[in-house]
Amino acid sequence: MDENNPDPAKRTRSMLGVPILINMHPDGSRWQGEVYNAEDGETYAANIKLVSPDVLKIEGCGFFGMICGGEDWTRVPLPKGSPSDQAVCSSLPK
Repeated sequence: MDENNPDPAKRTRSMLGVPILINMHPDGSRWQGEVYNAEDGETYAANIKLVSPDVLKIEGCGFFGMICGGEDWTRVPLPKGSPSDQAVCSSLPK
């Protein structure tokens, strides 16, 4: 649940399907935009970069760029017979 959302009307919604990477746009070898952190209900300036086919590095800053952090997100292997990422994404509404 999105319990820490600043909007009380959204605190009972499931986080499943909620966009967390917001307004991302290319900037050289990375993408810049914002990231929503459901743990504290805040949105931070962020950038992402694919560092290998299965690892996405995300970095974000808060408190006027004074406090920054990041982590690597590793792709979860798909079970045998599952549709590819591209097949799933291409079927989503635009």
